[in-house]
Amino acid sequence: MTTEADSDPAAGAVVARAGKDAAIAAGGAVAGYLVGGPEGAVLGAGAPALIESGWAAVATTLGRRRRERVGFVVAYAAKCAGVKPDELAAELQRDPAAEELFIRTLTAAQDAALTEKLMAFAMALSATFDDSSKVGWESAFVRALDPLDHAGLRVLSWFNETPVLLGLTPDDRYRGAVDETVLWLRWDHLNDIASRRGVVAVLEQTLATLEQVGLLAPLTTGQSYQSSLESKQWGVTDFGRAFLSRMQTVSGTIKAVS
Repeated sequence: MTTEADSDPAAGAVVARAGKDAAIAAGGAVAGYLVGGPEGAVLGAGAPALIESGWAAVATTLGRRRRERVGFVVAYAAKCAGVKPDELAAELQRDPAAEELFIRTLTAAQDAALTEKLMAFAMALSATFDDSSKVGWESAFVRALDPLDHAGLRVLSWFNETPVLLGLTPDDRYRGAVDETVLWLRWDHLNDIASRRGVVAVLEQTLATLEQVGLLAPLTTGQSYQSSLESKQWGVTDFGRAFLSRMQTVSGTIKAVS
């Protein structure tokens, strides 16, 4: 939707000034709240001014980047669906379930800096525009993708690789043929791969997150996570396989335009 500020430079300047004034006011409020506590003590003399300048340094950029991310997701979703952005937005707001997905997706997109996440969010909206019966699955997809960072996406992608690409030797016990993607991986496999690929420091937390969102499932049962970590093995859930397929499509699209 085009606003008066978008079409009128003078109005745009007014909006920009108002935004700056609001940022300074908000920064002052934050400074007033923190300056008397340990945060103020850490900063030392001039804490209010320092806190305000810290907020002012990022407020405009954060607001602009969030707007750009939401705009990209809506625009790319519309492109995938073959419609105009306003048509896509209007259609997805006709049904309460689709509107909830629309709002959840755009909310998540605001803080997603990874291109693959933004494109995947857009594909979820596009798929729902084409077929409203997919709202349930696409909502689950967005909920699962939202908390994943770069490490989470990387670790999950290992379950879409062959043993050879993962550097596993013929002596390693993994189910599946050497030229097929792995069906499960043990802790020692994952720890070795993570060490070679630079994510070993966050591996345990990443696996816990992938389990929590339903993409991986532990194949060892009856023991606590902490006490049985080294004996555990993980497999991709059916939902995880479909999730991986979507992310593979995203990766292929990015490579095609790079």
